[in-house]
Amino acid sequence: MRSSNATALAIACLLVAACTGTDPLLVTEATAGSISASIDGDPFHVEPAHFSRADGRVVIHGWAIPDRSLGIEFPDDGAGTWTIGPGHAVSATVTIASLAWIAGDGTGGGTITVSEFTDDRIAGTFDLTVDAGPDHPRLKVTDGRFEIRF
Repeated sequence: MRSSNATALAIACLLVAACTGTDPLLVTEATAGSISASIDGDPFHVEPAHFSRADGRVVIHGWAIPDRSLGIEFPDDGAGTWTIGPGHAVSATVTIASLAWIAGDGTGGGTITVSEFTDDRIAGTFDLTVDAGPDHPRLKVTDGRFEIRF
């Protein structure tokens, strides 16, 4: 499952770039840093985490064993706080095994705060509620933190 999540993220980044007319080769990427949180009370920590920056968007994602991942996406606008919800271009995803929970324009919610965004570092916090549909309980993602050096 880990490689399929990585493949899915890579394909998603390429599709976003292709749909917006942006050259997918002009992506800033780094894998030096970490992303951590508590997912419904279970600790999640990945080091190194993956960072990509393209077409005005930032994506930070981490994969952990066994078959868990956590990703956040928000505008490339420097330090600030972004709300996940209707009308906001901010999202998050949690996968456990083959099931994905999401927070985005029409489902889930939360905030992502970027406290530092410099030429070589991004750091911040997040708290989320992610949803996998009516047959699965929502997950609470609390105490989220990220720090990436690039």
